[in-house]
Amino acid sequence: MVALEFLVPYVIAVGIAIAVGAGILYEWRRRKERTARLIEDAERVLEAESQLPEGAVWVQQAHIPPPTDRETGEPMHVHGTTMMVCNGTYGANRGLDILIALDRAGLSDYIVSVLFWECSMPTRKRIEARLPLSFRDRTIFAGAPDFPDGFGNMSPSEVEEHFGKWSVPLEQAIEAVVALHLMNVN
Repeated sequence: MVALEFLVPYVIAVGIAIAVGAGILYEWRRRKERTARLIEDAERVLEAESQLPEGAVWVQQAHIPPPTDRETGEPMHVHGTTMMVCNGTYGANRGLDILIALDRAGLSDYIVSVLFWECSMPTRKRIEARLPLSFRDRTIFAGAPDFPDGFGNMSPSEVEEHFGKWSVPLEQAIEAVVALHLMNVN
């Protein structure tokens, strides 16, 4: 009979190697599963936090820095392609509010052209006086000369009866803002 005693250390070493390998494999799988659970939990939390509750409004109060060029690190100058049309007293007032907010946020370049169609001369002058300087060179103010005080809360059917008096100035204003827009967007 051959003495197998010299094999005992090898058998023990192989047994230890198998046990250590199994332990490492078990620990690797456990960590992988735990990492996957943590990632899923984090994604759920981020998704829940990124959703505003119903009826909530997000307001940006600080200046949003412009995007930077990845190679040079310099701020990029972003140009928009949006034409804004503000119609009537309500539309003109809300449009002015939007333009003021865009200007304060440093985003005035996103608006290429603006048309304010407001027949009331006093209202038009007030809006023009409050318009940020950054929009002055790309804004058309227009109204119907036959209605210098506006339509005076006429009903839509009454305004429609005077179509011939206000439609031509409106068409001219539209043509002017389209020409301005095409000149500035290219």
